[in-house]
Amino acid sequence: MTKPVNRARMTTATTGTGTITLGSAVTKFQTFAAAGVVDADVIRYVIEDGNAWEIGVGTYIATGTTMSRTLLSSSTGSLLALSGAAQVYITATAEDLVTLTAGDGTAAAPSHSFDSDPNTGMYRIGADTLGLATGGSERLRIDSTGQVGIGVTPTVALDVNGSAKYKFLDSGAGSLGEQGIVLTSIDSAASQFYPQVLLHNKSNGLNGGPYWNTRKTNGDTGAATAGHALGTFNFQSTDTGGTVRNAASLAIVSSGAGATNHTASFIFRTTSSTDSTPVERFRIGSLGQFGIGTGPSYGIEGEAITSSGSAAQPAWRNAEYWIMNAATYTLASGTGLQKIFNDPTNGAVTLPVGTYEYETFVRINGLSATSGNVRFDVLGAGTATLSNLLSLAAGQDNNASTTANITGSWWTGTGNGAAGVNLLSPSVDTVVTFWVRGYFRCTVGGTLIPSIGKTTSETTSQVQPPSFFKVKRLDASATAVKYGPWT
Repeated sequence: MTKPVNRARMTTATTGTGTITLGSAVTKFQTFAAAGVVDADVIRYVIEDGNAWEIGVGTYIATGTTMSRTLLSSSTGSLLALSGAAQVYITATAEDLVTLTAGDGTAAAPSHSFDSDPNTGMYRIGADTLGLATGGSERLRIDSTGQVGIGVTPTVALDVNGSAKYKFLDSGAGSLGEQGIVLTSIDSAASQFYPQVLLHNKSNGLNGGPYWNTRKTNGDTGAATAGHALGTFNFQSTDTGGTVRNAASLAIVSSGAGATNHTASFIFRTTSSTDSTPVERFRIGSLGQFGIGTGPSYGIEGEAITSSGSAAQPAWRNAEYWIMNAATYTLASGTGLQKIFNDPTNGAVTLPVGTYEYETFVRINGLSATSGNVRFDVLGAGTATLSNLLSLAAGQDNNASTTANITGSWWTGTGNGAAGVNLLSPSVDTVVTFWVRGYFRCTVGGTLIPSIGKTTSETTSQVQPPSFFKVKRLDASATAVKYGPWT
């Protein structure tokens, strides 16, 4: 192959038909060496001597700066007998311009291949269809519409049969939509067209799989409004008739656009035996709240999620709060009301409005053997407003020699009486155990601090484990409600 260079033209004083010695560069041209020709390069040359010309192939020799001559054609039909005033330059000729045409070839023997690797290259699969092969097998084809198939005849713009991997290199530049894999709808004005990613599984008789789609229903320039799906991950499979159905989905739904943000909820849907499409079961709201059902119901303060059985979704139910002393707690001296529980700080629980039932079990030692009376108060120094209270108490005077039951008593109000009207009065021993159960309506939310008051100011009296207090809201409403299989 001859070496092409640019604007290389020189004089020669050589005469005759033999090897020529090169002189200097012609004005506005450069020497062969300056153009990039090196020793032993083969070059295509033209010699002009007056009106005569010669085209040939020569070998450049850097030492002595000579060029051999092999004739291709000339004005005389033979090598020119140079006059000593000729010029010679490097050029391309018709022989250097090749038209790439060949037979169709096959995957095993591509028509455009390599001398050292004849089963790797490019070939014509069929009318207007180009194929690339390696190792004698087709690897990629481009059809007449520009669709590309890798290992498969394409039916879409890019059709891949086999695994594919995308590696994203983070350059540290760009913004949303400029990096990673971006899917863009070709029709931004029509809300029914939106990008989708389908993972299709046809193995083991299944015809379906998960697919992810995104939608912005207000068009490319507008923000989606509350209720619009920002993206859905659907899981598909076939029904018994072979029709592909959505079986479940995870959706991101707009809660509305703000000046500096866009809030959204995360919705989970499944299909039961009586549903034809996925139905919302629960969601995580934009504030992190947890909603159950199609409503959805986010519950209200004081409720907890409880099971509705193995065949139904869970529901919000009224929560139960409790506290228990894990270690002995020494009461303060004095006869005023004081907290029974010392955990974490105030022994207080905060309740919203509602109807409640409560229960407590308390064991106290170190009381006066002669006047160790105690009284109980469910509210104590709490801030809630209570009404319609009714409580029942029972207990024991834990006399070392004779343990006597204490007759139960009913009362209304937050406590069983002021100082001097006591729940329990030990006869001889210094230990009492009592149990109280009651009901009340909380009309103004606030704190409860279960408390006791002593008749005398002992400094050694202690609340013993496992003393506890628990309270449960029956319902927030003051009207009739139900829970369970009522008919």
